[in-house]
Amino acid sequence: MLKRYQIATIAVLLASTASAQEFYVGGTVSAGQANFADNYSNEFEGNTQTLSLLGGVRFPIGGAAGSGMFVGGEVEVSFAQGYEGLTYADLSDTQKTIQAEIHVGYQMNTVAVYGFYGIGSNPMTRGYAISESNLAIYGIGAELDISDSLALRAEFEMSSMTFDSCASYDANLSRFSIGCIVKF
Repeated sequence: MLKRYQIATIAVLLASTASAQEFYVGGTVSAGQANFADNYSNEFEGNTQTLSLLGGVRFPIGGAAGSGMFVGGEVEVSFAQGYEGLTYADLSDTQKTIQAEIHVGYQMNTVAVYGFYGIGSNPMTRGYAISESNLAIYGIGAELDISDSLALRAEFEMSSMTFDSCASYDANLSRFSIGCIVKF
């Protein structure tokens, strides 16, 4: 019985904010650091540059769009230009990551700040072997509205993953990105 009321409450809240939702698309460029450790106690570090395309939706919580708390979701496809500087692991080819994130934040006039958590998938290549790895992603971000439909964005993101090839690797990745989104 309680579940029905919870589901009905969520449905009413989503329906009441449906007209105030905000969709967006955009892109970012980023630079980051990768730290890898394999199951043979070898450790590697490398740098990466990333181009990302993204899209998402936000729902205001208890107010009009453009001010107050919000919650949303985002999907991002990233193309990293390898992990330069790794001495043993051959990860220099372009790597593609697909990730989904949940955002929670606060909009104050023309500035929005938010935190996010998500999951991702990254097929890593090492020599001839390809391994699918899953990522746990978290970070913080901020946006500055330039106009009603255009905003600049900055994010700091951390992720961790494990992937298997000839050896098993644990990787911790961090990156700082800047970009632009278009709201509609």
